[in-house]
Amino acid sequence: MIDQIECDYEELGGRWVCRRCGDVRNMLVRRVCQRTDDPNAVPQFPPMRMQAWNLATSLVAFISDGLRFVDADEYAARLAVCEACDRRRGRRCLECGCRIDLKARGRAFRCPLGRWLDLAAGDHQE
Repeated sequence: MIDQIECDYEELGGRWVCRRCGDVRNMLVRRVCQRTDDPNAVPQFPPMRMQAWNLATSLVAFISDGLRFVDADEYAARLAVCEACDRRRGRRCLECGCRIDLKARGRAFRCPLGRWLDLAAGDHQE
Protein backbone atom coordinates (compact mmCIF):
# COMPACT_ATOMS: atom_id res chain seq x y z
CA MET A 1 0.00 0.00 0.00
CA ILE A 2 1.24 3.46 -0.88
CA ASP A 3 1.25 6.10 1.86
CA GLN A 4 -1.07 9.00 1.15
CA ILE A 5 0.58 12.39 1.23
CA GLU A 6 -0.95 15.82 0.83
CA CYS A 7 -0.16 18.01 -2.13
CA ASP A 8 2.55 20.56 -1.34
CA TYR A 9 0.88 23.78 -2.55
CA GLU A 10 2.43 27.16 -3.10
CA GLU A 11 0.62 30.28 -4.28
CA LEU A 12 1.60 31.50 -7.73
CA GLY A 13 -0.25 34.41 -9.28
CA GLY A 14 -3.41 33.91 -7.26
CA ARG A 15 -3.53 30.16 -7.92
CA TRP A 16 -2.37 27.24 -5.80
CA VAL A 17 0.06 24.83 -7.48
CA CYS A 18 1.39 21.55 -6.04
CA ARG A 19 5.17 21.43 -6.18
CA ARG A 20 5.12 17.65 -6.65
CA CYS A 21 2.30 16.77 -9.08
CA GLY A 22 1.53 20.18 -10.61
CA ASP A 23 -2.14 20.19 -9.57
CA VAL A 24 -3.56 23.72 -9.99
CA ARG A 25 -6.39 25.15 -7.86
CA ASN A 26 -8.21 28.48 -7.78
CA MET A 27 -8.72 28.04 -4.03
CA LEU A 28 -6.80 26.06 -1.47
CA VAL A 29 -8.49 22.70 -0.93
CA ARG A 30 -6.20 20.08 0.50
CA ARG A 31 -6.05 16.79 -1.34
CA VAL A 32 -4.00 13.66 -1.69
CA CYS A 33 -1.10 14.20 -4.07
CA GLN A 34 -1.54 12.28 -7.31
CA ARG A 35 2.17 11.79 -7.86
CA THR A 36 2.93 8.14 -7.41
CA ASP A 37 5.27 5.57 -8.87
CA ASP A 38 2.53 2.91 -8.85
CA PRO A 39 0.56 2.99 -12.15
CA ASN A 40 -2.08 0.69 -10.63
CA ALA A 41 -2.79 2.93 -7.63
CA VAL A 42 -6.52 3.31 -6.95
CA PRO A 43 -7.70 6.87 -6.18
CA GLN A 44 -8.58 7.30 -2.51
CA PHE A 45 -10.60 9.81 -0.53
CA PRO A 46 -8.52 12.47 1.20
CA PRO A 47 -7.40 11.66 4.76
CA MET A 48 -9.97 12.50 7.46
CA ARG A 49 -8.04 15.58 8.63
CA MET A 50 -8.18 16.99 5.10
CA GLN A 51 -11.89 16.18 4.81
CA ALA A 52 -12.51 17.94 8.12
CA TRP A 53 -10.57 21.01 6.91
CA ASN A 54 -12.49 21.08 3.62
CA LEU A 55 -15.80 20.79 5.49
CA ALA A 56 -14.87 23.55 7.95
CA THR A 57 -13.80 26.00 5.24
CA SER A 58 -16.93 25.22 3.20
CA LEU A 59 -19.16 25.82 6.23
CA VAL A 60 -17.50 29.16 6.96
CA ALA A 61 -18.16 30.24 3.36
CA PHE A 62 -21.78 29.01 3.58
CA ILE A 63 -22.43 30.91 6.81
CA SER A 64 -20.71 34.03 5.46
CA ASP A 65 -23.00 33.85 2.42
CA GLY A 66 -26.09 33.96 4.66
CA LEU A 67 -26.90 30.23 4.51
CA ARG A 68 -28.20 30.60 0.96
CA PHE A 69 -29.09 27.69 -1.28
CA VAL A 70 -29.04 27.43 -5.07
CA ASP A 71 -32.32 27.14 -6.97
CA ALA A 72 -33.56 23.79 -8.30
CA ASP A 73 -32.13 24.34 -11.79
CA GLU A 74 -28.65 25.16 -10.52
CA TYR A 75 -28.78 22.21 -8.11
CA ALA A 76 -29.67 19.87 -10.99
CA ALA A 77 -26.88 21.38 -13.12
CA ARG A 78 -24.31 20.87 -10.36
CA LEU A 79 -25.41 17.25 -9.87
CA ALA A 80 -25.17 16.65 -13.63
CA VAL A 81 -21.60 17.96 -13.66
CA CYS A 82 -20.70 15.65 -10.77
CA GLU A 83 -22.48 12.68 -12.34
CA ALA A 84 -20.14 12.89 -15.34
CA CYS A 85 -17.00 13.51 -13.24
CA ASP A 86 -14.30 10.84 -12.99
CA ARG A 87 -13.51 11.99 -9.42
CA ARG A 88 -16.94 10.88 -8.10
CA ARG A 89 -17.31 7.67 -6.13
CA GLY A 90 -20.92 6.91 -5.30
CA ARG A 91 -22.36 9.94 -3.53
CA ARG A 92 -18.94 11.37 -2.61
CA CYS A 93 -16.22 13.42 -4.25
CA LEU A 94 -12.69 11.97 -4.29
CA GLU A 95 -11.18 15.48 -4.34
CA CYS A 96 -12.68 16.88 -1.15
CA GLY A 97 -14.45 13.88 0.40
CA CYS A 98 -17.82 15.69 0.62
CA ARG A 99 -21.25 14.22 -0.05
CA ILE A 100 -22.12 15.64 -3.45
CA ASP A 101 -25.89 15.80 -2.91
CA LEU A 102 -25.38 18.01 0.15
CA LYS A 103 -22.55 20.17 -1.13
CA ALA A 104 -24.36 20.95 -4.41
CA ARG A 105 -27.15 22.70 -2.47
CA GLY A 106 -25.22 25.54 -0.83
CA ARG A 107 -24.65 28.63 -2.97
CA ALA A 108 -21.23 29.30 -1.42
CA PHE A 109 -20.01 25.72 -1.78
CA ARG A 110 -17.50 25.16 -4.57
CA CYS A 111 -16.43 22.27 -6.70
CA PRO A 112 -12.77 21.64 -5.81
CA LEU A 113 -12.08 21.20 -9.53
CA GLY A 114 -13.76 24.52 -10.40
CA ARG A 115 -16.48 22.89 -12.51
CA TRP A 116 -19.49 24.71 -10.97
CA LEU A 117 -20.46 28.28 -11.72
CA ASP A 118 -19.35 30.74 -9.06
CA LEU A 119 -22.81 31.93 -7.99
CA ALA A 120 -21.67 33.70 -4.81
CA ALA A 121 -19.32 35.92 -6.84
CA GLY A 122 -22.11 36.85 -9.25
CA ASP A 123 -20.84 35.02 -12.35
CA HIS A 124 -24.29 33.64 -13.16
CA GLN A 125 -26.96 34.99 -15.45
CA GLU A 126 -30.19 36.30 -13.87
